Amino acid sequence: DDDDDDDSDDSSSGEDNIVDEDSASLASGEDFTVPRYAPDTPIKKYTGHRSSDTIKGVGFFGPRSEYVVSGSDDSRAFMWDRDTGRLVRVLEGHETVVNCVVGHPHLPVLATSGIDVVTKIWEPTETTLDEGEVMKRHKRMNAIARANKLRLQEEGSGARGTCSIQ
Repeated sequence: DDDDDDDSDDSSSGEDNIVDEDSASLASGEDFTVPRYAPDTPIKKYTGHRSSDTIKGVGFFGPRSEYVVSGSDDSRAFMWDRDTGRLVRVLEGHETVVNCVVGHPHLPVLATSGIDVVTKIWEPTETTLDEGEVMKRHKRMNAIARANKLRLQEEGSGARGTCSIQ
């Protein structure tokens, strides 16, 4: 007598399906188009970090998502200008691989974590840097990016060091 135990499949009518696999339309009748991506043709590439030991998350950051952020095997987090792909910041402070970099949805705050036991919270400082300090930081970022590129080349074809947005 218990109707809940009925094992019959009523989904063949399509009424219970949320998405019709053939037409990719919503149950409400509203058209729904699934975007198609060409995996070999990203629209932008971001380089300088190293990703060969573990999988890294990639995300957008900033009030208008104007930055792309990712972790690196070299214990750093990287931030690029979304539009130009230029490396704009390297956050140093972890002792091991950084896998996750997540931005706060409303504040200019980042959280980073990896395979060590520490999650770090980063926020901008109010310090204004003189031109010499800015140049010094840019040279250090370029040196880090070059060292990661060389290490990736030494590790062979299985290593990855590019974030791509498609």
